Amino acid sequence: MINKEMFENRIKAFIIDGILLILIQYLLLALYFKSGKSDILFTISYIYPILFLFKDIFGGMSIGRRVIGIRIVKVEGGVPKIHILVLRTMLSIITVIFDILDHKKYEERYVDRLLKTKVVYSKM
Repeated sequence: MINKEMFENRIKAFIIDGILLILIQYLLLALYFKSGKSDILFTISYIYPILFLFKDIFGGMSIGRRVIGIRIVKVEGGVPKIHILVLRTMLSIITVIFDILDHKKYEERYVDRLLKTKVVYSKM
């Protein structure tokens, strides 16, 4: 029941997003230490991971999803509202254990079933 190609593409997008998060965090902290420990850079470097929760708000696509060519949509069609996309990112971290337990039964992730969203190929 699991679409192997979509699963692999979701993993690729996740890896791209994770690498970007780490690189930007590293750059911000490097600038902080190089600049004489600017308070604003320190603050931004710790706020940035929180901003990562908003990674999908641009048409249901993070940078990783955009590169791979997939997006998040509502089951009935259209892009989910921003609060659903942010909630989806937060719950994705928590519900990964359900995904591991249910991986043979369902094509979509637990969080997608819960929030009535799905990941599809984008038409760009």
